[in-house]
Amino acid sequence: MSEDRFEEMMAQRGKMLETHGWVVDVVSDTKDSKCASGTGRDIHTHGIEESFDHPDLQCVLPVDPKMVHGIFAIIVEMIKKGRKFEAGKCYSDILPNKYKLRFLEAEENDRKVLRVILPDKEGKLHKELMQEDFRIQFNGI
Repeated sequence: MSEDRFEEMMAQRGKMLETHGWVVDVVSDTKDSKCASGTGRDIHTHGIEESFDHPDLQCVLPVDPKMVHGIFAIIVEMIKKGRKFEAGKCYSDILPNKYKLRFLEAEENDRKVLRVILPDKEGKLHKELMQEDFRIQFNGI
């Protein structure tokens, strides 16, 4: 990536932080480097803690970042209205069709975040019960 393109992206990121109070970063494995999460993907927010006094969010399931951004946006709207989400708890009022999701405390580049644990295809959220390819969400926790 050229230096000009990088500066343009950082300026756009700054505008998004200023306008919305938060941004999403997507880090994926490349041929030259691997994500710290060990899952091939690390989708996380910046700005939520500073803007809304709530931990930033993270998802490490290798799924479509647009889908995760949509889930993060729903959560952030709830946070803006005063909702506080807690590590270790399951919530059934975020995802459609009463699917539950769970938050766990995690670290992303030496900062504490709430990792969003998405249910498997059967709606299971606990590591011991969920389908194997969804268990990677517990890496590093």
